Amino acid sequence: MTELSHPRALRDSDEVNDFDCGFDGINEWVAKYAHKAADRGTAVVYVAVSDKTVRGFYSLSSYSMMRDEIKSG
Repeated sequence: MTELSHPRALRDSDEVNDFDCGFDGINEWVAKYAHKAADRGTAVVYVAVSDKTVRGFYSLSSYSMMRDEIKSG
């Protein structure tokens, strides 16, 4: 694995399907919706990548989730 990048905006070439933070709901959002949200302007997604694979992210949007809605593991 190469060095982790500094946080930057998500790019079309960034691989999101292998992202795993340990929380299924968050992993699913990154894999299914991060690119769509960035493209549609409903969220600004920043990532840290290694070998074009997203290893960390944060997102700014007007949507929120209640902690109880996130299933662990």
